[in-house]
Amino acid sequence: MKKLLLFCCSLFFTLQLSAQDLITLPKLGDTNETYQFRSATGGSVDLSASGLGAVWDLTDIDPDSILPGIQLNYFVDLEDAPFNDLFEDADYVLVEEIGGNKEYTYIENANDRLLILGTYNESEMQPAVFPEPVLLSLLPVAFMDEETQTAPFVIEFFDEPDTLDVTLNYVADGYGTLLLPNGVVIEDALKFSNTTSFNTLFDIDDEDLGEVTVRVVGTFGTTQIVSNEYGVPVLSRTSQGAEIFLVVVENVIEVPVQSFEFPTTVEFIWEEGTSVNNILFEGELEVWPNPVQDVLFISTGERFSNEPVDIFIFDSAGKMVLHKKADGLGSEYQLEVSGLVPGFYQLMLHNNGRYFTERLIVQ
Repeated sequence: MKKLLLFCCSLFFTLQLSAQDLITLPKLGDTNETYQFRSATGGSVDLSASGLGAVWDLTDIDPDSILPGIQLNYFVDLEDAPFNDLFEDADYVLVEEIGGNKEYTYIENANDRLLILGTYNESEMQPAVFPEPVLLSLLPVAFMDEETQTAPFVIEFFDEPDTLDVTLNYVADGYGTLLLPNGVVIEDALKFSNTTSFNTLFDIDDEDLGEVTVRVVGTFGTTQIVSNEYGVPVLSRTSQGAEIFLVVVENVIEVPVQSFEFPTTVEFIWEEGTSVNNILFEGELEVWPNPVQDVLFISTGERFSNEPVDIFIFDSAGKMVLHKKADGLGSEYQLEVSGLVPGFYQLMLHNNGRYFTERLIVQ
């Protein structure tokens, strides 16, 4: 009886898996589609739910953490993309546009997978051409897909470019429903995570210590949720960090020197009908010094000299660590930040539905 019960449970689970549609992204590469995205501080966003029937609920996102600006995602033909002669194998070119700046991702559809051949940001002089294509996603994407890849990658450390091996771990462990802050519900969505990590040694010449060896450990994690309704992921959450160790005796005595943790953000598809209305501040707005140690200066000229402004600072995990209400900013408002621990932060100003945001470094 016990074996029969186990067999029935196994059969039921197998049938349940086979009933799940594969994610084929039928609109992938459609140059007639344009998708709008919004961003929010994503440290508190919980995407850990896995298995069949998972629910990812983002409806509790604090409206004050939603960043200003609309990000546009769309595809262009390879012939219309810059540096197309360097990426002749690309089948799709995805453009991410925000604030007038464009970033191009060159993607190859290699039978059963999507590979990134390189990227180009208009703020840079040259594109980044990857030594080996990097796995973006299996295609089609199926629940419980998993793969590990090792690929060379060029990193610039202490102003010296170096090539090192990075490990990419890809796993699709959730299939269910996504609930977005603007009321959009996306059924039959699949979650997959792609974690890039490296652990390598560098020999450097330090002004104080002379020739030393350091170990750099870094991770870059992306969790995405995809649906056949769109040609792009409907949600992406990114987090990244790195640690540096001074190597005294390799693998025996390694002293932590510095750690870096960048703000976690989440980007999600945005459609009309939202109750959250964020508009960028118009006119000049300056924040200095950045990096800052004790006092941060904020200037908006005379525009908000007599209007109330909310000032928020979020840490790298998306947690609000400072909130001030100012009766007006004027030409030079002083904000005390000496109580914040050194690290990366997100500064946000809010006035009557208008927002301004700036990445902030506290030393």
